[in-house]
Amino acid sequence: MLRQFAVLSFLCVFPLVAQADDAPQVVHLWPGGAPGFEDRRDEPEEAKDYWVKNIHNPSITVYPAPADKATG
Repeated sequence: MLRQFAVLSFLCVFPLVAQADDAPQVVHLWPGGAPGFEDRRDEPEEAKDYWVKNIHNPSITVYPAPADKATG
């Protein structure tokens, strides 16, 4: 379990090192979609007050600090 966390952490942080501009960056957890999503591909994502469902390609959006405030 710890190894999986370490690999996931590296994959999430590695793109940040490669791109240093201030533009938001989207990191997909599964580039081809979440495992098992094929049967539900045509269902649209839904977002209401405090919940979101039918997410078939989850991602993390990184908003880096502006260059003048980034401490590294």
